[in-house]
Amino acid sequence: MILQNPTPPCMGNFSLDDATESNSTLQGNFSFKSAAESNSTLSGNFTLDASAEFNSTLQGNFSLDDAAESNSTLYGNFSLDAAESNSTLQGNFSLDDATESNSTTLYGNFSLDDATESNSTLYGNFSLDVAESDSTLYGNFSLDDAVESNSTLQGNFSLDDATESNSTLQGNFSLDDATESNSTLYGNFSLDDATESNSTLQGNFSLDDATESNSTLYGNFSLDAAESNSTLQGNFSLDDATESNSTLYGNFSLDDAAESNSTLQGNFSLDDAAESNSTLYGNFSLDAAESNSTLQGNFSLDDATESNSTLFGNFSLDDAAESNSTLQGNFSLDDATESNSTLFGNFSLDDAAESNSTLQGNFSLDDATESNSTLFGNFSLDDAAESNSTLQGNFSLDDATESNSTLYGNFSLDDATESNSTLYGNFSLDVAESNSTLQGNFSLDNVAESDYTLYGNFSLDDSADSNSTLQGNFNLDDATESNSTLYGNFSLDDTAESNSTLQGNFSLDDAAEYDSALYGNLGLDDATESNSTLYGNFSLDAAAESNSTLQGNFGLDDAAGSNSTLYGNLSLDAATEFNSTLLGNLSFKSAAESNSTLSGNFSLDASAESNSTLQGNLSLDTAAKSNVSLPGNFTLDDAAEFNSTLYGNFIGAAAAEFNSTFFGNFSLDVADGSAN
Repeated sequence: MILQNPTPPCMGNFSLDDATESNSTLQGNFSFKSAAESNSTLSGNFTLDASAEFNSTLQGNFSLDDAAESNSTLYGNFSLDAAESNSTLQGNFSLDDATESNSTTLYGNFSLDDATESNSTLYGNFSLDVAESDSTLYGNFSLDDAVESNSTLQGNFSLDDATESNSTLQGNFSLDDATESNSTLYGNFSLDDATESNSTLQGNFSLDDATESNSTLYGNFSLDAAESNSTLQGNFSLDDATESNSTLYGNFSLDDAAESNSTLQGNFSLDDAAESNSTLYGNFSLDAAESNSTLQGNFSLDDATESNSTLFGNFSLDDAAESNSTLQGNFSLDDATESNSTLFGNFSLDDAAESNSTLQGNFSLDDATESNSTLFGNFSLDDAAESNSTLQGNFSLDDATESNSTLYGNFSLDDATESNSTLYGNFSLDVAESNSTLQGNFSLDNVAESDYTLYGNFSLDDSADSNSTLQGNFNLDDATESNSTLYGNFSLDDTAESNSTLQGNFSLDDAAEYDSALYGNLGLDDATESNSTLYGNFSLDAAAESNSTLQGNFGLDDAAGSNSTLYGNLSLDAATEFNSTLLGNLSFKSAAESNSTLSGNFSLDASAESNSTLQGNLSLDTAAKSNVSLPGNFTLDDAAEFNSTLYGNFIGAAAAEFNSTFFGNFSLDVADGSAN
């Protein structure tokens, strides 16, 4: 162990200029200029200018300018223009330009400007203009431009332009322009322009322009929501909800809900609900078009067009056109058009419009429009539009539009649009916006906004906005905004903004903004902003800003800005700004600004500005500016500006400016600074 000779106590009025590497006790009125690498106890009224690499106890009224890399305890009224400090501050003070600080405990009334990459505990009334902080904040405060922060905030505060944050917020607050956040929010608050967020919100709040969010919302709120996959509970309203797959409980209203696949329970109203496949319970009203819904309770439908619904209870239908519904209870229909006929024999129908017939035999239909028929035998349909039929036999359909049919046999469908069909056998679909059950061997091209159940061997190309269940051997290319359950052996390329459950052997390339559960053997390349649970054997390349749970054997390259839990055998290269829990056998290279817990057998090379807990057998090369607790057997080479607690058997070479606590058997070479 290397020890320095103590400096005798100094008492009275004095000044120290250019004090370097001193370990003194100073009492009285004095001033310090250019104090570098000092480990002193100072009591009284004093000033410090340009104090660098300082590990001191300061009591009284004082000011610090340009305090860099200091590990001090400060009491009283003071101000800090501080960088990279690891200090305890108590009283009334202000901090400007606090950069890369680790474990700063601040008590009292203070303000922080431009605090960057800090890992601090703050108590009292204060304000932060903060970037990339991992802090605990208590009291009344405000945050502007909080970027990539992993903080706990309690009290009354506001956040503007919160981007990619993984925070816990409690109290009364507001968030503007919250983007890609994975947060837990409690209390009364408002969110504007919330984009691609995976949050838990509890209390009274409002969301405007919520896009592609996968959130759980509790309380009284309103949403102007697009493409959301959320669970909503309480009293709320939704305007312009598009392509949403949500569960809604309570009293609410929906305006202009288009292409939604939702479960709605409670008292609500729907206006202009288009192409929705929903289950509705309670008292409500629908001005509904092209919906495939189950409705239960007391409700009314106006202008219901091309709907295939099941209706239970007391209701009324006005101007119901082209509907194939099951209606049970007390109701009335006005202006119901489309006949309900039974036809037997050999016949032909040309230009059959708006018919609801049962047809048996050998026949042909040309230009069958808006028909709701049962057809048995050998036949062909050309240009079948808006049909809700049961077809059995050998047949072909071309340009089938908005059909809700049951098809048995060998057939082909081209350009089937907005269809809600059950298809059995060998067939092919070039399908858009379809809500079908498909069984057999088939292929789908350009499937968009579909809600399918697919069984067998098939392929999907360019599937977009899909909410499907896929079982068997298949592949997906360019799958976008998909909320699917996939079973079997498959591959996904260029999957973006997907909320899926994947089971089996598969690979994902260029997965972006992904909130999925993945089971099996898989590979992910260029995974960006992903919040996934991954089980099995897999590899991740260039994973950025990921908040995932990974279990198994895997490798991560170029993992940046990640807040993950990793279990198993893994390797990380060039990991930057990492706040993760890693368990198992792993290796780190070029790990920078990391706040991780690492357990097991591993090695770290060139780790810079790290605030980690390392347990097990490990080695560190060129560790710089690190505040680490290391229990176990390890070696340190070229450790610079280190404030660590080390337990066990280890060696350190070329350790410079070191303020550490060492327990066990060890050796240090070329230690510059103070060591205990």
